[in-house]
Amino acid sequence: MSFKEVVIAMQGYNNQFEQQEQTEWERIRWQTTLLLNVHTAKGKSLKPKDLIEFPWENPIKKETNRSLTNNDKSIFDKWDNEA
Repeated sequence: MSFKEVVIAMQGYNNQFEQQEQTEWERIRWQTTLLLNVHTAKGKSLKPKDLIEFPWENPIKKETNRSLTNNDKSIFDKWDNEA
C-alpha cells in the first residue's frame, strides 16, 4: 500500500468517525428540544438551534489547495518506490 493510499484510508476513517459524532450530537439536541418543549408555555416552542449551534452548521470557507512543489513530488515518489 502506497503512502497516498494510507492517507486516503485515514481520511476516510476520520470522515466516517466525524459523521457518526455529528449524528449523535444532533440526536441528543433534538431529544433535549422535545423534552424542553413539554415544559414551555403554550404558544412558545424551542427549536434545536435555539439550544446550541454546532460548528459544522455554519458555512465553511473552502481552503485553497496549494500546488505540490517538486520537492513534495520527489518525496511522494520516493515513498511509493519503497513499497
